[in-house]
Amino acid sequence: MIRTVQIYHIVNTLEWFGAAGNGAPDLWAPASLPKDGFIHCSYHHQVAVTLRRFFTDISGNLADGLSVLEIDPFRTDAVIRAEAGTGGETDPSGELELFPHLYGPLPRAAVTAVLNVAAFLPYEVRIGDYLITEDRSALSVEVATGYLSGHSYWAAGRSFETVAASVENAWVLTLVAPDGTMAGMARVITDWATMYYLSD
Repeated sequence: MIRTVQIYHIVNTLEWFGAAGNGAPDLWAPASLPKDGFIHCSYHHQVAVTLRRFFTDISGNLADGLSVLEIDPFRTDAVIRAEAGTGGETDPSGELELFPHLYGPLPRAAVTAVLNVAAFLPYEVRIGDYLITEDRSALSVEVATGYLSGHSYWAAGRSFETVAASVENAWVLTLVAPDGTMAGMARVITDWATMYYLSD
């Protein structure tokens, strides 16, 4: 799992490169800032969920012309607060998911990179009618706990809290059945360079 201090904002690429923003060439703000009072941002692991929720059409197709701004929060004087999202999103352990909100215009100097949205989309492969995906929204900690605790020989009695922590700290691939339910899971514990261990 990638851990960074950066926060991210999804933007129309032309809007970012084409507008001076907020009347000053060194500051930028989306049209939503006056209404919302802040700029909606995400942590790295939340970008794919945000893309899927707010930037896809009814068929699941991603909007064209998007980029992701990588923002160094230490390069802005604006207040940044971690607050609940508008959809009541929860993390794998069932806790309320908090998103960073930037209260004020964004200094252009705080943007360390303009990234392609493809870098944030989950790895997925189809095998027949089944889908293998790293998309965390496909993973049910409840289903995983039910199987591991109640049916596996190696994790009998494992608690929900332990399963939640184990998936939070590993790369997880989820097998999704044709009806959209979780059919299986594998956790990969790795140093991302030389070794991995496949579990559960």
